[in-house]
Amino acid sequence: MADWYGCARSNYFRVKDVPKFVEFCERWSIAPIYQKDDGKNPVGFLCEEDGNGSLPTGFTDTVDGKVVELTFGDFLDELSQHLAYGSVAIMMECGAEKLRYITGQAVAINSRGQTREVSLNDIYKKARKLCDGEVSLCEY
Repeated sequence: MADWYGCARSNYFRVKDVPKFVEFCERWSIAPIYQKDDGKNPVGFLCEEDGNGSLPTGFTDTVDGKVVELTFGDFLDELSQHLAYGSVAIMMECGAEKLRYITGQAVAINSRGQTREVSLNDIYKKARKLCDGEVSLCEY
């Protein structure tokens, strides 16, 4: 069985408080990045800390003495709370498992927690509208 390796990063966006955003990045094992400071706090992040380059999938944490499992949804919720009003964070991830399974997704979130997503797999539904026959998968 092969391992999946990928890369992921965000765009630059504005946050309410840069030091608190950096703490958030440390908690989720992502690396903060900074655009040239223009007084609007443009920051972003790279996903290289966990070794495989994926967006954060979650981790186990202790909150008020209880063990809790945090998910990618929790990551998005926390990220949206850091965003300045009117700012949108966009995250893109792509990767492959020995060219057998190529994956890719993009997620956008605003300061109100509203999200939009697209996946490379969305192409299959669109491709079926182009033909009368079958559409094979891009794997194996």
